[in-house]
Amino acid sequence: MQLRVQDNGPGIAPEVRDRLFTPFATTRSQGLGLGLTLSESLAESLGGHLRLIERPALRGACFELTLPLPTEHAQP
Repeated sequence: MQLRVQDNGPGIAPEVRDRLFTPFATTRSQGLGLGLTLSESLAESLGGHLRLIERPALRGACFELTLPLPTEHAQP
């Protein structure tokens, strides 16, 4: 299953992209910079991944969350 979330804001600056998923990476004056780190960690713990989709010709940011579909025999 894939979910893409995008906006039409200023996008992600090139100098921030390399550290986007690292703890305490933020460009804001408030907040801890843990949201993407925790989201990526949660996705990976479920067998999926979270990534930034590069869109050089378009405005805004786009993230893709991919998670495996549950199987019929999955244990809760």
